[in-house]
Formats: sequence, structure tokens, C-alpha cells
Amino acid sequence: MKKISFTAVRYFLVVAEERSFKRAAAQLGISSSALSHSIQSLEDDLGIRLLTRTTRSVSVTQAGLLLRDSVGSHIDNIDAILRKFPHD
Repeated sequence: MKKISFTAVRYFLVVAEERSFKRAAAQLGISSSALSHSIQSLEDDLGIRLLTRTTRSVSVTQAGLLLRDSVGSHIDNIDAILRKFPHD
């Protein structure tokens, strides 16, 4: 299995919550294109489709729901811990 990007998982969680690449990208402060590429790479690395995309909507697949439910709270905890460390 390939090494999975922590950042890509975080990005996926925001897209899954927002159900929109545009809103998720704005929240994350990155372009929609960069976000889309990151999610696509994550899906390729995992070998599963996490999101179903149409021109008008984004929905989370069953595999995406499993990932969200399995790691979502853990990612939030890791983020909270990392924020406690001094940074520039």
C-alpha cells in the first residue's frame, strides 16, 4: 500500500462535509483544482472511489462514509494536538 497523505485525508473530510469542492477549497484556502487533484490522488492511492462527482453535485460513496466515520474524529484530535506546538 502506498503512503497516504494526512493532508489529503483532511481535505477529503472537508469536501465530504461541505459536499462541494468550491466551498471546501475556499474553506481550506486552496484552489478547487488543487483540491480535486489531491482527492483524486487519495482515491488512486487507496484504490477506491470516495466521492461521486457530477457537474452539479458531490456525494460521498459508501467507502467514503466508512473512511469519514473511521478517521474523522482521529484527524480532529491530531489537528488539536498539533496546534498546541509552537509554529512560525
